[in-house]
Amino acid sequence: MEPFDLKSRGPVRFIYHTNGSSMRIGIICNHIAFDILALSMLLEEFITCLKSFYKYQGLGQVTIPAPLNHISAANIMDRRLKSSLSAMKSFWKRELSKGVPLIGIDSTKPCQLHGLCVTAHRQMSTELHNELSKLSKTLRTTTSKIMMSTYQLFLSLRSGNRRVFITLPKDLRSSLPETKNVMECLINHIPVFADIEHSMSIKDFLVTNSKHINDILDNSLFPYDEIEKLIPEDANKDLYRHILIFNDYTFVDQLTAMKEGAALQLNETDNKHILGESFLFVVTDHNAQTTSLKLQLCAEMYSQSDVEVYIDQIIELLQETLLQPEVKIGQLKMVAPKKTLEGKFRRETSTGGLKDLHVKFLKPDNNGVMLILDKKKIMRNDVIQFNFEERNKSGVQILKLETKKKIYKLQFSDGNADSWKQNLFDLYRK
Repeated sequence: MEPFDLKSRGPVRFIYHTNGSSMRIGIICNHIAFDILALSMLLEEFITCLKSFYKYQGLGQVTIPAPLNHISAANIMDRRLKSSLSAMKSFWKRELSKGVPLIGIDSTKPCQLHGLCVTAHRQMSTELHNELSKLSKTLRTTTSKIMMSTYQLFLSLRSGNRRVFITLPKDLRSSLPETKNVMECLINHIPVFADIEHSMSIKDFLVTNSKHINDILDNSLFPYDEIEKLIPEDANKDLYRHILIFNDYTFVDQLTAMKEGAALQLNETDNKHILGESFLFVVTDHNAQTTSLKLQLCAEMYSQSDVEVYIDQIIELLQETLLQPEVKIGQLKMVAPKKTLEGKFRRETSTGGLKDLHVKFLKPDNNGVMLILDKKKIMRNDVIQFNFEERNKSGVQILKLETKKKIYKLQFSDGNADSWKQNLFDLYRK
């Protein structure tokens, strides 16, 4: 992406791509001309124009939304910030001076953020949901702060970093109740840091970290753009690496139905674009008394098997937290990912057709099972070689597996071919 040349061009770029009946639109704004509030106004007005054009085949009938509500919300924020700007700036300067570490769930993976994601979800049992609620009352905190702390602890155990952070899209209307009647959404992204000492018990960490989260939330009005400016020059600048979102119903499309008593339903195959390494969604269904987790990882770095393993690890860590809160953090052991890769392929048949196939790759001991094609097991000593090929005309990438008895040609239907190459190399390298 070329940098903005504000001397000859405007501060906004529109990029679009059409694919059959669908269109993807990207809007890139220069940070000098736009902040969060201005960008939300631009999107609202742009979508209104698209709807009008679709309905009337022109823009003559369009009515641009009156910005009075946005102006009102901006004035409310401005008044609040003026009274506490200096104190908030000092808080964030102290927080960022302690370090902004670069955290990866798997340090062996090459850092290639932004792109499609792989997705997995789990629903907690009613018992686990109730234990989470019970512990929050015992520790005089909230379930959301326990989930934040658990995710931070997961990142610390996975990465080896004792100082970690996640980024939280915070709805500022809870801090600015005057805006609730004029804005449907008012978001500021805030980094939530945690310093994790291995000598602490899980319980002590949850109590201490909850208080620190409260301090951060008390300073959440300070604009994200200004927080970025306070990051030390030699520190990591990527604050969007790991995102945690609570009760975001946009990905289940059923908020109204849930209010009427319908059960929560999640879409496992929601492999959209992702702007960082990981997104963890936490959704509570009060009617069913359960909590659901949805984890998205960058597909350029992780496979479907990876995301399944990691979301299970988060659940296991939460269970450990609830069952043994007195355990020292240093005694916690993050279970190593299973030495397997699995996904969906399309096998090319002898008649020229395609057959859906579930393939599991295993790292065998000695001459054990190396692959499972649906239910067919292939032993390590039967495999001659496998390699990646690309069709000259179609550009379709295939995995060619040669055994002593047969040659299998598998087209990718799950995940990214380049990611598969790296993951298979990691699995079978000595």
